[in-house]
Amino acid sequence: MKLEGNVAIVTGGAKAIGLHIASKLASEGAHVVIADIDAAAAEEAAVGITRAYGREAAGMGVDVTDERQVEALIAFAVERFGTVTILVNNAGIMGPVDETDKVDVDGWDVTMAVNLRGVFLSSKHVIPVMKQRKAGSIINVASITGKRPLPLRLAYATSKMGVIGLGRSLAAEVGKFGIRVNTVCPGSVTGERQQHVFEGIMKASGKSYEEVATEKAEVTALKTFVDPDYIAHCVVYLCSDESWVITGQDINICGGAVMY
Repeated sequence: MKLEGNVAIVTGGAKAIGLHIASKLASEGAHVVIADIDAAAAEEAAVGITRAYGREAAGMGVDVTDERQVEALIAFAVERFGTVTILVNNAGIMGPVDETDKVDVDGWDVTMAVNLRGVFLSSKHVIPVMKQRKAGSIINVASITGKRPLPLRLAYATSKMGVIGLGRSLAAEVGKFGIRVNTVCPGSVTGERQQHVFEGIMKASGKSYEEVATEKAEVTALKTFVDPDYIAHCVVYLCSDESWVITGQDINICGGAVMY
């Protein structure tokens, strides 16, 4: 197992991409703490992971925009498992889908709080634990939308551009402590969230579901969407010793929709 002896926190880990990541980490030997705004879903996911992989997992309700709750999350993980060696900053929201002059300030602020402030807070409070060990891996989940313009998604795109910049800057700062920071940038990922995004684009643009889906697939070199398992596999690699010399990178998982 690639991650035997590791302890991972996955924010937004109760569903979708986060649950795939948490499950894959556990399958490779890590203990996992699932943090999610939905406490019941986090606990249910932890029970399921323990049953499926025989690796102890725990769930906790956490609002990643609240610093005290994030501090409590790190303390809980350390008390339960002794340390934290892996942090996956996956919690995020799609934000408003509309023309910029129609986006309300509250929608903008909430998107920035969850998608960017949450990454900052979780990283801030896990770093002291990792410094003590002189090792650790932080993985941020951004998006290819953080690398290219995307009409009707201003708040989301801006927040994900911020996550990429945060990852690069943090990697340069904490590398001397043996802590690596990398970012994965998924394209259009299959699942419930993608359906919500499509619905938002349909409402704002007047296009049909088929038109939106076709446009999304056609921009990729492989003419496909992304299965969340591919993201989970990449995260495991970036957390393992196999990627020891990789830090400060933002890796596209998008079928070739973006190549920079």
